Amino acid sequence: METTENKTENSAVNPLRPEPPVRILVQTLTHLVPVKDPKIQAKLKEDVPFTYRRRSKREKPPIRKLIESRLYCGEDVLLSRVDHMRESPEDMEWLKTHVRPRFWRNFVAEVNANNPTGASDIQE
Repeated sequence: METTENKTENSAVNPLRPEPPVRILVQTLTHLVPVKDPKIQAKLKEDVPFTYRRRSKREKPPIRKLIESRLYCGEDVLLSRVDHMRESPEDMEWLKTHVRPRFWRNFVAEVNANNPTGASDIQE
């Protein structure tokens, strides 16, 4: 059985579930007629993926967006990202204006609890 190139590297071929055959049908006035042209079948296999394939690399979101999503999900913020926010007052201000007050208070409490020695506390 031929494997398609659009499969991910981690996916394994399941012998109990073979790949479906690609069929091309031409519609006439009364019914559908299968076409067995190898060029058309190859083109269809190449251009129409049957599994999800990411089209392009996504840009990495800004750290402030990552922190915002973690706050809304109730997850802890990574210390490296907290350090970035401490060094970037613009991102800190953006986060304060874009999250709900209760999430902002949680963030400030978490940042101040993990405060390195000598660093000043963040004010609400």
